[in-house]
Amino acid sequence: MRTALSILLVYLSFSYGQKSVYLSYTPGYYLHHSENDQPITAANNYTDSGGLKAGFILPLKGFYHLELSTGYQVASINDPVPGYPCKLSEVSVPVELKLLITSVNMTGYGLGAVFVGTNHIFETQKPLGGTYRDVFNSRGLGVNGFIRYSWQIGSQTFLLTDFTGQYIRGITYQGSDLNFSNYDYNYFELKCAFGIGYRLQKSP
Repeated sequence: MRTALSILLVYLSFSYGQKSVYLSYTPGYYLHHSENDQPITAANNYTDSGGLKAGFILPLKGFYHLELSTGYQVASINDPVPGYPCKLSEVSVPVELKLLITSVNMTGYGLGAVFVGTNHIFETQKPLGGTYRDVFNSRGLGVNGFIRYSWQIGSQTFLLTDFTGQYIRGITYQGSDLNFSNYDYNYFELKCAFGIGYRLQKSP
């Protein structure tokens, strides 16, 4: 997956002229999270997330752009089980491929596909000291749609704000001594992005 992504980035970087890159902070809020229906989250639920995202925007034709982005996202719950001190965390690396349709500058809307790799982490303190940590992994696919607002602040620099809705469903799971036959991981999330972008020089 990483090799294919690297090859695609190199190909895109030499295929067209005007391109843009950006970096965004990406807080999110879960409207639905399947882990919140489990007994282990009886006291507290997954409600929000935070992360960073870097993207590469490639103009196609007219108002159409292809956008490739990746980053990381973290969500956690402290003491989800009543009377039992522990912590649940999800650390995700999403890879998004989106079609962006713009009107003025980089303001516009779009939709895309998402691949997400997630580490699901359970941590608690051992009675005699130290930390017990259990981890399993999931891979998921999803779709999203977004609206983008952009403001030019320099000849090549711009600010951007995204409002995104996305749905993710797990497709494969891996963990030692765990049975995933009846496990269904999915969530629907509303996300914002606050970032800065830079238009690269045209190729000669």
